[in-house]
Amino acid sequence: MNRLYVIPIVSLVFCSPFARAESGPKDLAARTELHSIETLTLSDTQFLTGDANGKPTTTSGQFRIAQGSGRLPVIVLQHGSGGMGANIEMWQKEFNTIGVSTFRHPRPPRRYEFE
Repeated sequence: MNRLYVIPIVSLVFCSPFARAESGPKDLAARTELHSIETLTLSDTQFLTGDANGKPTTTSGQFRIAQGSGRLPVIVLQHGSGGMGANIEMWQKEFNTIGVSTFRHPRPPRRYEFE
């Protein structure tokens, strides 16, 4: 009868450290940071001629650092003409799952400057 009590106790002692060592879901970022980026707004002509005298502006982005250690690859995600959609969130989770960090950068609205 004593053997019946020993087996569950031994299995709990040996299995519990492995259960605690599991990390959370891989699609969740280990850390999320918001970054501001100083940039310039250039007209098409300024861009094509290399003129760097544009209007200063600040934009920002969300940096999701994937779970892992050491240097991790990162992918920059930027939306198209339809704006930020649910697909961006889905791609962030997919890349985080495989250990790739993401930087989500919302493109500033296009400022048309006719010359």
